[in-house]
Amino acid sequence: MFVDDAILQVAGCPGCGRAMWPPVRHCPHCLHRTVRRDMAGRGRILEYAQDGSRYLCVAEFEGGVRLMCALDADAAPTVGQAVRLERMEEDGSGCRFFAGVVAEEQDDA
Repeated sequence: MFVDDAILQVAGCPGCGRAMWPPVRHCPHCLHRTVRRDMAGRGRILEYAQDGSRYLCVAEFEGGVRLMCALDADAAPTVGQAVRLERMEEDGSGCRFFAGVVAEEQDDA
């Protein structure tokens, strides 16, 4: 629905340029009517936590969109590390996002 080939569709504000998730009809910052726009699924880890054998993170993506993601990582992540949104699962209770760590040599691509 909203994630397709690592592109997330978010609400974008033509007035102030901010992006919002979940999508809203009007920008809460300047009250312009929003439009749906694609957001590249690359971001940076702001914070993370370990939950048993897996990691969860809050990552900031293009336009300031912040998402909590289950993280596919072999080792402990670091704040500022690049991630890529891989998929979203939706059920009756909401959306779950999954991201993978981007290798340093891929970071500039």
